Amino acid sequence: MRKQEKLSALIIYNEPGNDAALDDKDTLVQVEHVSKALTGLGVRNACRVFSLDFPDFSREITREKPDFVFNLVESLENRDSLAYIVPEFLEILEIPYTGASSQSMYLCGNKLLIKKILLCSNIPAPSCFCLTDPMLQHFRKGSYILKSVSEHASSSITDNSILDVTDADILRGTLLELRNSKHTEYFAEQYIPGREFSISLIGDFETVDCLPVVELRFHKYPDGKPEIYSYQAKWDETSFEYQHVERLFEHPKSDLPLIARIKKLARSCWTAFHLKGYARMDFRVDVRNRPWLIDINVNPCISPDSTFFTACEQAGYSYQDMVKKIVKMAVSRSIF
Repeated sequence: MRKQEKLSALIIYNEPGNDAALDDKDTLVQVEHVSKALTGLGVRNACRVFSLDFPDFSREITREKPDFVFNLVESLENRDSLAYIVPEFLEILEIPYTGASSQSMYLCGNKLLIKKILLCSNIPAPSCFCLTDPMLQHFRKGSYILKSVSEHASSSITDNSILDVTDADILRGTLLELRNSKHTEYFAEQYIPGREFSISLIGDFETVDCLPVVELRFHKYPDGKPEIYSYQAKWDETSFEYQHVERLFEHPKSDLPLIARIKKLARSCWTAFHLKGYARMDFRVDVRNRPWLIDINVNPCISPDSTFFTACEQAGYSYQDMVKKIVKMAVSRSIF
């Protein structure tokens, strides 16, 4: 075992621009707190912006020779779908890193790929309609929520994202307009009215711990306002949505079978996507108390006010404990 004072880490992240969105700016909060936690653990650490300048990064990491990299890169060139390149590059350099593998990040970086794997794994997910994949064009009259195929953090999800649609051509036209105006692919997911839950997980390829399940309760939402965890609800502290969403970790006895079902599905999902590190999965629960997986977030936000860390706190972890466990999952040998 190496002595703690000799351990070193490089924290890498994507630098938010001056006009960065709130979720991108939050990356710097994560960098600050992870650095403090590593220092508290006796790990010498430095921070660096990761870019597509691979030769430059390769030279620096060869010079620094960190024992591991703490990967906080959420996007490259403002594209979340490119984030998988970071672990792939680290795998080529044979440097241990925190979080999901390049393969898992690639799969989870495309929500249509997620749908296919969930379908093959018998994990219930809402049906969807898209422009590019005939396998997923299951149009039925009803309510849909419009989502980006590759962007995360509830990007662009607002109350207006939910549509009641009676005609496939109308929905196809809406998706085309979004693609042309946003310059990225969108799809329409069957909207599940009901409750929303999240579960956070931490582990390696072989074993995983489910942290306490949280229900997101939409408190005092006006009649007719969609009860969804929108971008405003997640990130904008000044918004009505942010101030009226409660995280509830205490569940009535009548919900315990539902909580057990969510945990079982989350474990199945962890295996299906060959996950390691840490992740958060989001579920909608319909009026018949059936959970539907709506999103998988690998390497989710770990800011002190994030859903992931709040679940860690409920499990008895301090922020430093959480960072220590994430690092242990990344480095096979004993380092603490």
